[in-house]
Formats: sequence, C-alpha cells, structure tokens
Amino acid sequence: MSAISSSYTQIKKILLIALGYKKVWIDPIKEWLSEFEWECYVAIWANDETVWLETWDYFAYMANRAKLIESILIENCDHQFRWSKNWKILSHLAISAFSDDIPFEISEKKGIKLYD
Repeated sequence: MSAISSSYTQIKKILLIALGYKKVWIDPIKEWLSEFEWECYVAIWANDETVWLETWDYFAYMANRAKLIESILIENCDHQFRWSKNWKILSHLAISAFSDDIPFEISEKKGIKLYD
C-alpha cells in the first residue's frame, strides 16, 4: 500500500500495519512516504517475528513530512495477530485511524470479532 499510494492524491490518512519490505520495494516506499504530508498511523506488534521494531522507526522516519505520525505498540501480538483479542484490537485501530471523531487507541472492547 505504501509503495503504490502515491498515485492516489486523495489519500489523507494511512494506517501502516504488519510492515515489511523487500529491497526492490524500498525506493518506491521511500519516495511516496517522503512526500506524504497528511496523517500517518502506525500499529507495532511487540512480538512480531517478521518485522523488527527497528523497521517501524525506519518507516516513520521516511514519513517525516507527515503533519501527524502516531504509533501504538500492541503487547502480546505477533505478525499473525493471533488470539481473537488482537483481531478486535486491529479492527478498532483501523476504525480509530480513519475516524475524525475517535482517538487512535488500543481497545479490545470497541473492536469487532473478525474470526474465531
């Protein structure tokens, strides 16, 4: 998403989750994120075995022109969002990131159950 979204100037908010990149994608990602001037929300999984914590900092650094960068660390969550509480948290993060009325926050109770 972050690599191809530069084609869509109407995008004013992005939510970066389960980030990862391959070397061939890093230039388009860097190019777009460095031009992004709106709101960037980042959800970081504390136990992500695929995306290292340093990767999150790198993506936030690339979005250095964004008027807002907010990140949240989700404890006890891995790359697959195991356990239904993490899916509820993820669903609420998406709702809150793209809402103008709801703060970007962790909430298992406000999220929806996506699967068992």
